[in-house]
Amino acid sequence: MKKYTDSITHYVQEELKECAISYLKIGLRSFHEANKMVILKGQAALGNLGIAVELMLKAFIAGNNPILLFKGLPIELQVLFSCPTIV
Repeated sequence: MKKYTDSITHYVQEELKECAISYLKIGLRSFHEANKMVILKGQAALGNLGIAVELMLKAFIAGNNPILLFKGLPIELQVLFSCPTIV
């Protein structure tokens, strides 16, 4: 079971990291465009950068303890993720 939970944890962590990188690229591109043009506001750029930081934090948490990311998991899955070697 440990291999199975590790694979799920790794998958969730990798997906969150990929999404974070995408938001970061979009946010940085928008931020630099906003700096070039005075008329364009940087609120969307900052929003994307904030989402990127949030997803990076979630990827870190998913790697250490994925139970903290998901609310309402059935008790069986909570036990599985909390101690996969015992199950």
